Amino acid sequence: MKTAIVIGGNFAGMTAALELKRKGKDNYRVLVVDKSPLFLFIPSLIWVPFGRREIKDISFRKDEIFRKKGVEFLQAEALEVDTEHNKLITTKGEFIYDHLVIATGPKVQFDVAPGVEEHAYYIGTPNGAMKTRKALEDFKQNPGPIVIGATQNAGCMGAAYEFLFNIEKWLREQNIRKKVDLYWITPETFLGHFGIDGITGGETMLKSFMKMFNIHYRTEVAVKEVKTRWSCFKYWRSFSKCFYDAHASFYRSRFCNQFKIY
Repeated sequence: MKTAIVIGGNFAGMTAALELKRKGKDNYRVLVVDKSPLFLFIPSLIWVPFGRREIKDISFRKDEIFRKKGVEFLQAEALEVDTEHNKLITTKGEFIYDHLVIATGPKVQFDVAPGVEEHAYYIGTPNGAMKTRKALEDFKQNPGPIVIGATQNAGCMGAAYEFLFNIEKWLREQNIRKKVDLYWITPETFLGHFGIDGITGGETMLKSFMKMFNIHYRTEVAVKEVKTRWSCFKYWRSFSKCFYDAHASFYRSRFCNQFKIY
């Protein structure tokens, strides 16, 4: 019997493990190593800040699913891979493998610009989504400008667009939309690039939405700095409240021209 180890157990890791076991049957021992026993449906985190979903609504015990399918699960952290000896070293021991799948997902680059980690809100984790919920509740008492967007290096802007329109709707529901200037910033060369060179009709559709919902936008933007009372986006400053989807993967070097908000 061969041993296949999968590091990571969310979308990619869970799919890989279940498929390996389904196709390998009794010829394969499949072991998943992950820090958490919970599967998190990450796309639904954009609903959590508005109370339309709770974390418990978008997560479940993946270790129980694995057990039913004949897949072993180890709640541990992978520390090192010894490729010379086909050995995985974890916080709970060492394991020999015949095949290794690394499906750990992205790591957010909070240090992409000074102040991002301290003063912005990232929606892509349960903790970040709940912090954003609290920030929005506080925000209702003292509305002001909001900036939503993706930092330079972002590889996928889809979720940030979804959050943008969610928050626009939320502002109307709270009867404070007229008190809020809403801004969208993105490193994309055009609206709807999405990191995949766009989709048919995407730019035209998004431009019409921005106009319809009175959302200001800037493309080819890089975040230089975030401060508590103002933010600096490549040599210019403005805005007082900031919410970012701070995914980071590929470096982009083009930036928008200087502008000011009066």
